[in-house]
Amino acid sequence: MVGRFGAALLMVGGRLRTVAASAETAGRGRVPPQPRSPGATGSRARSLGRQGAQGTVEFALVFGLFLVMLFAIVDAWIWTIESNAADAAVEQGIGVALAAPPGSPTSTQGDVAGVYQSTLPLLRQPMFGTSVDPWKPPLGWPAGTCPDSDYVADHQGVGHVDVCAAEDGAGHVTVAVSGYAYSFIPPGISAFTFRSWGLPIEESASVNAGVYAGP
Repeated sequence: MVGRFGAALLMVGGRLRTVAASAETAGRGRVPPQPRSPGATGSRARSLGRQGAQGTVEFALVFGLFLVMLFAIVDAWIWTIESNAADAAVEQGIGVALAAPPGSPTSTQGDVAGVYQSTLPLLRQPMFGTSVDPWKPPLGWPAGTCPDSDYVADHQGVGHVDVCAAEDGAGHVTVAVSGYAYSFIPPGISAFTFRSWGLPIEESASVNAGVYAGP
């Protein structure tokens, strides 16, 4: 009886030693977690911050370039419309100037007053905020001539366009539309901005007839 009990104790003890050895072996194979270095964490944070700042700068540059290109396209589109309107107004003004003043079957002078009445309403709508006025020549201005766009801008500023119908008294009539319309692009950026915030508008035509017939 004692022999059997002792043998059982030996078997239990052997199993316990085997479990303990297995646990020790498993513990030796594991790698304990290493603490993170504060320097590595800070370096990673700085790297992420630099990448975020670089992305913001690149977005601002691309978006700014996009806006400039967009406004340049809008400027070109508006300039085309305004130039076409000025050209149509000059053609209509010349047609009116070829006729004698109302009530006259024939005349040696064209219907200069009728030019303003027909062209001013035609121009004011497509000029997008630019004022359109009849040309008022200063004292001593040469007869039969009209100002160019630079002269109008120098004396009235950008955003003004004048309609001129000049007759020299010898059957020669000039009709001109000149000035600078407003621009969306800041000075020096757009290829169409010859003056500060301005788009040049300049169209003219002349006719020469000794006698004008009435309508």
